[in-house]
Amino acid sequence: MAQPNSLYQWLQKQPRSEDAKQAVLGFASFCGKTLHQIIEEYRTKNRSELAKNYGVQLFKYSQEMEKTSAPNTVRVMVQAVTSFFKFHGLPLKFGFQAHVNWLFK
Repeated sequence: MAQPNSLYQWLQKQPRSEDAKQAVLGFASFCGKTLHQIIEEYRTKNRSELAKNYGVQLFKYSQEMEKTSAPNTVRVMVQAVTSFFKFHGLPLKFGFQAHVNWLFK
């Protein structure tokens, strides 16, 4: 079970913790879940499929952010989300393959 302070533990390693926190919480909200729900979902479901699905969601989230944010801001926010996933050992397929999967669904 994920610890309630897992966001706090991850934030301790972030140089701009408030921006990182907003990025990660924004992504979870975009997905319609809490961070705890995302972590628990990886423990109970097919991790490979979740990695693809959340990669596609991150791609869509970045596209949504591009409408109102500067490119560097979007890049930093995406890096914060991928960092959170990596910190918790959650696979995430984001990049060219996620874009291709999203385009051909």
